[in-house]
Amino acid sequence: MDKLKISCITTPSECEFKAIITKAEKHLEQGGSESNIPHANQLWMLVGFSLFRKLSIYECIEVYPQAIVAALKCSALHKTTEEGFTAQLHSIANNTGWAAADLESNLAKMGFGARHDKLDAFMSAWVASLPTDRRDACGAPLDGDVIWVPKMGEAKP
Repeated sequence: MDKLKISCITTPSECEFKAIITKAEKHLEQGGSESNIPHANQLWMLVGFSLFRKLSIYECIEVYPQAIVAALKCSALHKTTEEGFTAQLHSIANNTGWAAADLESNLAKMGFGARHDKLDAFMSAWVASLPTDRRDACGAPLDGDVIWVPKMGEAKP
């Protein structure tokens, strides 16, 4: 991700994770709020790792919405702004064969959360559903350290 200049949070080592967990536990023990747990994004990685292990009987791949929108070249504006969301929505719609209005309407009916988070979930599921020859690897697939993005120019289902 660094080579592609895509913002990301580095995965801590096992030793670093132990220190992060201790720090979070101490924060809570001292009355700190759950909404301000230190290293919260890195702690979520542990949830992802656990989920990945549980789902390991299936083919599992790692996707990252920021990498997907970078591959689609629609990441110039932040997804939480109206312009950024619209740019991402239209790009995803174009590449998946949806009409943008239909996609936005379906996102509004989807689960809980902000619309940009729902769009992240949709685009992640789309990339995960693509056959291998229609995905590009960011990283080293043989080592399993890879994030997948759509192959551009061939991304339509």
